[in-house]
Amino acid sequence: MKFDFFEQFQNLLHAPVVEAVIDFRAMPTIPGDQTQFESYFKTEFRNFPTVQVYNQLNYQLKAKADGQPEPAQATSSWHGLVFQSSDKSKVVQCQRDGFSFSKLQPYDSWDSFAGEALVLWRKYAALTKPLEIQRLGVRFINRIAMKPEWPNLEDYLINPPQSLLGGTFPIVGFFHSNTFFVPDRNYLINRNLAL
Repeated sequence: MKFDFFEQFQNLLHAPVVEAVIDFRAMPTIPGDQTQFESYFKTEFRNFPTVQVYNQLNYQLKAKADGQPEPAQATSSWHGLVFQSSDKSKVVQCQRDGFSFSKLQPYDSWDSFAGEALVLWRKYAALTKPLEIQRLGVRFINRIAMKPEWPNLEDYLINPPQSLLGGTFPIVGFFHSNTFFVPDRNYLINRNLAL
């Protein structure tokens, strides 16, 4: 599948983006170790001076022959590195199985965001040499500021959730998820609403 990173989409004025993320899942053909990753990426990502090691924690639960659980065994393994820009507005994750770039607010435009992500992705791919990208995800996390008192959701949402039995059980929170297929594009859009 081919993607056009420079395809134009409708630009929403005053979009309340608090974080934009591009995530590549791609298995490297040259799996680097922690030392190799740190040496290479600290040089390539000099504009991201804060570096943290990203460990993956696994728990294993087993049952004895009598059905009683054995104590849980936890193992930790190195999974990648997380780099943060000096102003803390950008985050790069270089993992053993992929790459992510996040831009926190203020979000300016798709062109600058996608352009920077592609430059950084190419540096990741130059070291890890993945044969293919298994998944490419783009996420925008939006936050809409509401009045301090409980809001009238109709003022903010086209199809707001309804309370049960005509308001007998008021809504104190909600989570709603939709998945949309974009015709002729091979894209899926997942939209989650939460309060």
